Amino acid sequence: MENIKKVPFSLAARLSVPADKNSEKRIYAIAQERGTLTLTGLAEHMAEHTTSFSSGEILGIVTDAVNCVVEHLLSGYAVELGSLGKFSTRLSSEGCDSAEGFTPAMIRSVGIRYTVGKKAKAKMQTAQFEQVASRELQLKARKEARQAAEEAVKDSASGSSGDGSGDGGITGGSGQTE
Repeated sequence: MENIKKVPFSLAARLSVPADKNSEKRIYAIAQERGTLTLTGLAEHMAEHTTSFSSGEILGIVTDAVNCVVEHLLSGYAVELGSLGKFSTRLSSEGCDSAEGFTPAMIRSVGIRYTVGKKAKAKMQTAQFEQVASRELQLKARKEARQAAEEAVKDSASGSSGDGSGDGGITGGSGQTE
């Protein structure tokens, strides 16, 4: 995996006061994802870095760790993962007029709350940024490139030489990595 050192972002117009539909629109940065690092990908990445464990061993260890974290969260414990931060249980429930009238059936959902650790937070403050196309524009460029490629295949199948440029009419994508 390449060593990515800049957080990708795009720009979007948003209401300056989200609750007020009449507020002016301002330009804000929106974080963009290059892709998703899966648990398997993380294990492979870790195996490449000064470890004597194979990616399969790391995958097994991390999978077991995830299962244990969830088990402890469901048992009412918060789990701190070093400088990464702390995970704890979060509940959403209906309101009730009195404590006596509240029942567990009024709990609508359970989730996980994450609180970033001090060292991880400090490291994130050193982030550098790179402006990229919005996800919408990236998808549009890929769709246009795919359509152009399909047209080029149709043209070559029918014996047409296209525009004579020799490139088959294929246009570039957004130039963004995933």
